[in-house]
Amino acid sequence: MSPSYINSLTPNPAIGYLMPSSRFNLGDEEKLLESTLKDKIGGMRKGEHNLSTQWDAQLSYLLSTALANYEMERIGGSNFAATEFQHGIKNYVPDGHTFKAFPI
Repeated sequence: MSPSYINSLTPNPAIGYLMPSSRFNLGDEEKLLESTLKDKIGGMRKGEHNLSTQWDAQLSYLLSTALANYEMERIGGSNFAATEFQHGIKNYVPDGHTFKAFPI
């Protein structure tokens, strides 16, 4: 899907949520999207702030639980796995470190 097409889309509250496209292999599309986002974020951090960027697969896995939870809450109003997510993050973050995040 072209970036110009994605940028032209506008949210419609009447829809509720978008259904996955049946035209694409979603696994390949997800990998391409993730790779593109990582490249853009890393490039911006390097170019604008001279910062290095490292990606953590285990933390990404833990955060996917939170993302699924926020999506489910948005669609159906119910909350699941919040306690499991909190325990997972607490077990992952080393002593003396702080994890801060919020959905946008």
